[in-house]
Amino acid sequence: MNELLAERSPVTRRGAPSPVQVPAPRRGPLTSSLWKLGNALVDRGVRAALAGVDRLSEKFEDVTRRGGLLPAAAGGGLAAFVAGRNPIWGAVRGMITGTSTTTKVLVVLAIVLALVLGPVVLVLLLLTLIVVAVVVAVRSGAGA
Repeated sequence: MNELLAERSPVTRRGAPSPVQVPAPRRGPLTSSLWKLGNALVDRGVRAALAGVDRLSEKFEDVTRRGGLLPAAAGGGLAAFVAGRNPIWGAVRGMITGTSTTTKVLVVLAIVLALVLGPVVLVLLLLTLIVVAVVVAVRSGAGA
């Protein structure tokens, strides 16, 4: 930021028919001291704002660590929203981080079982539909 506020060498004006070199105004000791003071104030303000953001972030992390599922989900969703990501996925991730290790293991096992047993259930459902279709066809043929 200090580079932006630093004194510049001659400035070129674009509005003139031909570029004209205009020297930068000379600064006295009072002006340069005011610039230094302004730079120091801006730096302190930025540091104070960053410290406040860090404290708030730490508070959210504490809530998500020890608060249970609902506060963890809310904290994860809020953190994702602030970061510009999808708050739904942030809430899911926050909720998962708020659960215990045994619960996480059980959730992973349930997902694996669903993936393994899903095709088996689908085949059994199709076989049931075939059997029902054959029974209906036999009954309708026997009654005629």
